[in-house]
Amino acid sequence: MSKIDKIVVIKVLMLIMLLVSAGITLKNITTKGKIEDSSIKEKNNVEEIVNVNISIQETEQEVKEEEQIIIIEKKIYNDGVYSGEYKAIAVNCIVENGEIASIEITKNKQTPGYYEEVIRKIPKEIIEKQSIEVDGVTGCTSSSNNLKEAINKALEKAKIANK
Repeated sequence: MSKIDKIVVIKVLMLIMLLVSAGITLKNITTKGKIEDSSIKEKNNVEEIVNVNISIQETEQEVKEEEQIIIIEKKIYNDGVYSGEYKAIAVNCIVENGEIASIEITKNKQTPGYYEEVIRKIPKEIIEKQSIEVDGVTGCTSSSNNLKEAINKALEKAKIANK
C-alpha cells in the first residue's frame, strides 16, 4: 500500500469514528456527503464534522501534491527525438511526456535471418517496460545486444541530468 493510500485510509477511518461518536450512522449520509436525518444537536459536533471535512480536503490536496512529486521523480527523459548508433544499427527514440513512446530503426546492416525477430520484439518490450533491461532473442544474442546498445545510446542523450 502506497503512502498516499495509507493517508486516505487513515482520514476515512477518522471521519467514520467521528461520525459514530456524534451519533450519526452511515445510513444518515447520502452519497454526496450530505446528512439527511441528523441526530446532531450540539454545535460542537457540527464544528467537529466541519473540521474533519476540512482535514479531508487538505489530505486530498496533499495526495495531489504527492502524486505530482511522484510523476516528476519518475520522469527521467526529456521529450524529443534522440538518435543512437552501435555497430551496424542506428535508431531514433521518440520520448513523449518523459516516456519512451516509439523506437524507429533508421539503419540496419545486420545479417539477414537474424535481426528480423530482434527488431520486432525488443523495441516493443523496451517501450512496454520503459527500460532497456529486456531479454534478448534466443539465437540472436549479438543482434539483440547491438540493438539494445543503440537504443541505450539514444536514451542516454534523452536523460534528465542527475537521473
